[in-house]
Amino acid sequence: MIPMKYLVAVAAFTLSLATGHAQSDSPIAEVAQLRMYSSFWQNLHHFLYVAAWARRTSIPATQRLAMPLPQEPSASLTTEEQAVWAEAVDFYDRTIASRDLLFDDDLTKIKIALGEAGDTLDSAPIDERLRSILLRAAPIYRKYWWDTHDAVNRARSRARRTVLCDW
Repeated sequence: MIPMKYLVAVAAFTLSLATGHAQSDSPIAEVAQLRMYSSFWQNLHHFLYVAAWARRTSIPATQRLAMPLPQEPSASLTTEEQAVWAEAVDFYDRTIASRDLLFDDDLTKIKIALGEAGDTLDSAPIDERLRSILLRAAPIYRKYWWDTHDAVNRARSRARRTVLCDW
């Protein structure tokens, strides 16, 4: 019998596979007809979501909609980068972080749009303020965190491919 935690993990993983991807992206893994991608824009979106939650005080007996912010190597952001990043996290805290990433239809639409977006987000059907925030935060995310997050995505993909193939 498969433990429940694996079923939940597979369900969450499968939901993430249902999103689109940019035309220029190539799959990082493929098993049967499942393709796994490491999407820059979706990762930035989720990282800002988690960063917004990390600012919030934990209240006992209340549900958190985000996992704890992973321990990242300290990033030495410039004063200008700190201001831009803080603006992005503030925006997510005010407008997005209180919504459920898995079950909010609008956030699902954003996730799909970001998965299908090109480098400039020009064709992504998202709110202009969100587009502006993401475009301003993108160089900072790319500079300090993206390489590590992409490598983790790829390692997890290899591990999941093995697990999926073992079934």
